[in-house]
Amino acid sequence: MSDNIVNFKDFKEKKNAPSLDALRRTTLELSSIYEILEQAYKDLNTMEEVIGNAEYSFEKAVTDYAKEVGAEQVPLDILSYCKGIVVKVDADGYSVTLEHVE
Repeated sequence: MSDNIVNFKDFKEKKNAPSLDALRRTTLELSSIYEILEQAYKDLNTMEEVIGNAEYSFEKAVTDYAKEVGAEQVPLDILSYCKGIVVKVDADGYSVTLEHVE
């Protein structure tokens, strides 16, 4: 039964295998990279919230502007930043309204 016991004092690294020190250095590098990646995800989430709030405010301002001057007066390049605004045209084709959807 004692033949099945590994004596770790006699263990020697194989010549083609990486050293234990090299493996430990790599784990430290990976840990650092994972921390950077985690922070990047947190920053991305924060930016998405900031952008969401800015888009909401912008879309509200665009609909207020459209109510004041008429929806047909809102330039198309302004509307291209408004994914939360629906352009509605009445069946007669003359009445255009902008509606902010939440």
